Amino acid sequence: MNVLVANAGVMVPPVDQLTAQKFDLQFGTNVLGHLLFIQLLYPLLISTTTPADPSRVVWVASSMQYYFKPPIKYDWITDTEERKKQDPWYLYMQSKFATVQLVYTLQRELGDKDGVVMFSLDPGNIKSDLQRHNQSFIVSAMVSSYLQ
Repeated sequence: MNVLVANAGVMVPPVDQLTAQKFDLQFGTNVLGHLLFIQLLYPLLISTTTPADPSRVVWVASSMQYYFKPPIKYDWITDTEERKKQDPWYLYMQSKFATVQLVYTLQRELGDKDGVVMFSLDPGNIKSDLQRHNQSFIVSAMVSSYLQ
């Protein structure tokens, strides 16, 4: 069994943190980084897939994607003044929403043809270094405000 887990991630870093290519750090890491990683390894996944033993790609998402309301505004992904006005939690939700949509689209377009199974999962509230930029009380208060 071949399993590739796209698990790199950042959560609500300071809004001025960008990738080297000037993308929002959350979108660049949580979406574009995973896409590139999988794209580079996809030929290997296809070559090792059999009908009895398909390769699997797991994208780590978040239930926060359910709270992303408006459509993605692509000008908020790059380093613009409009992006800098966005709340870091909103940008996080946007990156997780985009992840889930990308997984759905790739599975629909490639999965049946190539035999590679792609899906996303929500790791839940696992205590990790992911929330290093947040105080636990502040995180709890901000998240609960989005859930109302």
